[in-house]
Amino acid sequence: MQIESGDLVLFSGDLESLLAGLPAEEIEVIREGISRQPFRVVALTTDGSVEVELSFADETHFFYVSAADLQPIV
Repeated sequence: MQIESGDLVLFSGDLESLLAGLPAEEIEVIREGISRQPFRVVALTTDGSVEVELSFADETHFFYVSAADLQPIV
């Protein structure tokens, strides 16, 4: 199944490789967000990555993951 903008997805990839090199604040947000799945796909890129939206409390964060690391919710 192909992922499209607006889809709800679950992250199934390697979290540690996703976090490598990110600032500590972003790592904390992403770790907390992974436990609050699903994510909403915001945009697809031509290089195989996907921009996803993570919202909780009064904050919304956007980050990029590989499309191969996402499972569509059907």
